[in-house]
This record gives sequence, C-alpha cells and structure tokens, in this order.
Amino acid sequence: MSRAPIVYVTSSGERLPEDALDLRYLDASENHELLGVATEFEALQILLERNLEPVNLVVVAGYTAVSALLETDPALFRRKVARLFLVGGHASPFLPTDPRLAERHPERFGPSDPRITDPEAFSTLLACGEAVIWLPRDICLWRCDVMDLTDGPALLSALPAFLLARSPDPILWLRLFRTLPAHVTSDSGRVSTLDPKPAAPNLYAVVAIDGAALTRELIRVLRSSSESSPDPGS
Repeated sequence: MSRAPIVYVTSSGERLPEDALDLRYLDASENHELLGVATEFEALQILLERNLEPVNLVVVAGYTAVSALLETDPALFRRKVARLFLVGGHASPFLPTDPRLAERHPERFGPSDPRITDPEAFSTLLACGEAVIWLPRDICLWRCDVMDLTDGPALLSALPAFLLARSPDPILWLRLFRTLPAHVTSDSGRVSTLDPKPAAPNLYAVVAIDGAALTRELIRVLRSSSESSPDPGS
C-alpha cells in the first residue's frame, strides 16, 4: 500500500506538546510517510529537492521558511508540493460559530494566533493559490487530554490535515470534518475577506470538525502502534 508523503513544518523555537503528538501520529500511521521536519528554509529546500515525488506540506508554524521558498524558487515549489496545508489563523469573523464554543474554549478565539510569528508570510501563503487547504485555528483546534498520550492537555489542530493527506483516498474521513472552496484575502496575518461561494476560489477551507472523533482516531493509531511494538525487555 502506498503511503502519503508528508513534510511537517514547524518553528525553530521550543517544541510544543501538539508537535510531539503530531509527529507520534505520523510515525505510527500506516497511511503516512513522514519524510522530514523542517524549521528553516534550507532544510525545507533540501527535503523537497531530495524527494522525487510531490509531497504534502503540513505547516503548523515556520511560515517564513515556506514563504521564502515560494518566493525564491517557485518552480521547485510547484513541482514538489502536491498540497499545502496551512494550520492557523481565524475564520470565525466570517463563518457562523456556536457562541458557546468561545465560552468553553476561549483559547480558540484569541485576538491572534501565537504560532503566527510572521504575519506577512502567513498572509502570502494563505492567498498564494498553490493548492492550499486552510485549517483555521478557531475551527480546527480541539483539546486532547488523554493522559497516557501526553503529560497534560494538548491543543491539536493538524490531524484533519493528515487525514486529508492520507493514502489511500481520504473520502471516508470527510465525515469527520467539512470543507468548502473559498476565496480568502489576508493582511498582516488576519483574514480580511472570506467568500464561501466564489467564482474563482483560491483555497479549500475546513469549516467544521468532529473533535471527539478525531481524538478517537489519534488514540487508535497511537495505541495500536504501541501494542504492536516489540517489548524491549523481551
């Protein structure tokens, strides 16, 4: 069975709990092949040049490196990036959301996304039209508090990207979240306009998720991998 090739892009600073769970999931999943983790432009460029086939680029931070590659070598980017998954930003000003969510999970609806340290780079990527699938923070963020998976609750938002990028075809996973074509403009890291029924869409946006079902999928894959691993003491 073919496995979906993934390059995971994050920041060069301190790793967050969600990075650890993202990478554990990718390492354990039989449907994905983690080709590498990039935090800087040079590492990302090398990973893309090294792989013969196009990859799925899942960007949870480190937008500067991705934007710089698109600007300096657009031919390489378009040849080697099959789909660009952008995790971050907010869609709630433009899409209807349950007001109770903001009361229960205020961290989802903060004034800014703490992982967007380069707003201009994020804005450039969001509107670049390069096979973008956008996973807004306020829509796709959910809390995983399964204590045997992490030392404390982790706020996760990248798993829908992995399921959309999986191999074989991801159609069975579409029941866990909803996507729609949209035309988005952004300024300084914030969405300025979002047209959900455009004549000329520039991305697909994830507009709803089933967080409980995603948590079950995360648990299933990680626990299955743990149970199938040989006991080091045996």
